[in-house]
Amino acid sequence: MHIFLIFFIVSIQLSRSQNCSCNSEILGNGYCDHQCNTTSCNFDSGDCLPQTPTNSSESSSEGGGGASNGTVLLMSIVMGLSFGLFWLGCILFYVCKKFKAEHKFEVVTASLPSDSGDLYQSSGRRLIGYTWIEHKYPLKYFSDEVRFKGEPVCTVCLMELFERDPVRVINCWHIFHSQCIDEWIMTSESLKCPNCNSDF
Repeated sequence: MHIFLIFFIVSIQLSRSQNCSCNSEILGNGYCDHQCNTTSCNFDSGDCLPQTPTNSSESSSEGGGGASNGTVLLMSIVMGLSFGLFWLGCILFYVCKKFKAEHKFEVVTASLPSDSGDLYQSSGRRLIGYTWIEHKYPLKYFSDEVRFKGEPVCTVCLMELFERDPVRVINCWHIFHSQCIDEWIMTSESLKCPNCNSDF
């Protein structure tokens, strides 16, 4: 983006210098035309004679031409740098947020007892798993008002669901005893529904 902006400004400056029409034909009565009295036409190196000002507004507007070009260039550079810093800030924010999330997970699992490697990993998975399950699939009690898909049978234990049984309805609308699906999630290698094999 910055390169494009700089290229655009340089091309404008080059086009102005190529459009210079200061030549001997413009000279009249020993003075240059107003088109000739610009820095792009080498006015500053003495290639053109001073012009007799016809009115004060014309001479003041031409005198500020070089200053306004410098201002435009400066503003373009400042805006380009601001844009670049904004995107750099966005990237740093994303990286910091991701690092904090990973660090939180490490702190939680590191605080668990670590008698052996297997116990350490299974304890961490259970603690995080139960918290995740409670958050994603809140506990409900089976009744006629609970919406679900299929028969009122838990396919993990193959038992029928009765009134007031604690259940969880997962995102594919299958229903299970809460203990059955909790244990399934904790022990399963892949987190998929026991009925339809869709992701949790």
